[in-house]
Amino acid sequence: KLPEIESNPAFGFKVKLIQLLVNLVWGHHENKTLVGEVEGVQLLLDCSQVDARNPLITQWVVMAMKAVCTDHQDNQQILLKLRQKGAADTSLLEELGIRLKPKEAQS
Repeated sequence: KLPEIESNPAFGFKVKLIQLLVNLVWGHHENKTLVGEVEGVQLLLDCSQVDARNPLITQWVVMAMKAVCTDHQDNQQILLKLRQKGAADTSLLEELGIRLKPKEAQS
């Protein structure tokens, strides 16, 4: 099934977009400001779930968040104000045999 996924034209598309964003904002204050204004911080975090069609997307989202927030107080404040509003979609993890426990249930 993996070769089938990799042959899809959309394979890796979101990762490539995030990589492009990292390059556009790295060291460019105006572009970082624009990302914050268009709710790009929230959008990036929404892209951080494990995705078979976008290998390493979680790692690239971390890199993008670093690029967007480094030396940019406004974007840092946006990130600080965010709160979790529900459980993450764990269907892919369950399909892989991984089960997550809520933080308060862990000991």
